[in-house]
Amino acid sequence: MASVERNVNHHSHFVHAVDGRVVDRFDPMFAHWSDSTDPERLKRDLEELGMLWDFDPDPEVFPPYVEGALALAERRTGVRLEPRHLDPGALSHRASIARYYESPEGTFPELA
Repeated sequence: MASVERNVNHHSHFVHAVDGRVVDRFDPMFAHWSDSTDPERLKRDLEELGMLWDFDPDPEVFPPYVEGALALAERRTGVRLEPRHLDPGALSHRASIARYYESPEGTFPELA
């Protein structure tokens, strides 16, 4: 299970759990401050996904931290998000993705 949350104040949270145990937990905006059972794997994933950044001095500029957290959720769970899952007009305040997506060839798509 992976959960990505961001509220109206841009406070965010990422949690990844396996078999009922939390594996990773952090704020995607400040991903270098994390709680992980495998910090080296998490650091490698965060670097590959471009989630370790320096902040812009402009307070209105936000790095793509939610997009990075969603890509990490895809990577960790194997669940592929589709654009319709991220459409703000189609979502309430929460969304759940409960199935794996296969390509027409019967293989899973490449994840982030």
